[in-house]
Amino acid sequence: GAYIQYLELSGTNLTDIPEQQAEISGDLVSVMHELSLRLKSIIKISLRNISNLKEQQVTNYPEIALKELLMNAVMHRNYDSNTPIRFY
Repeated sequence: GAYIQYLELSGTNLTDIPEQQAEISGDLVSVMHELSLRLKSIIKISLRNISNLKEQQVTNYPEIALKELLMNAVMHRNYDSNTPIRFY
């Protein structure tokens, strides 16, 4: 029961049809590696003009914050329960 349910939804409702879905399980190192790969696929980088000669990279989500969120969810979950960690 210790797994992560991953859904990438096209909209903002949980009833939307998932674009991607996975059940991530295994040893801790494998789970964290898989989560890192999934994060890299959902974080989009764009350029924002600051001035005529300067641009800044902007992401849709802060990668470090998402990694911390997921690491805390995995490390501090109740492993007596068979409910998955849900990452939508």
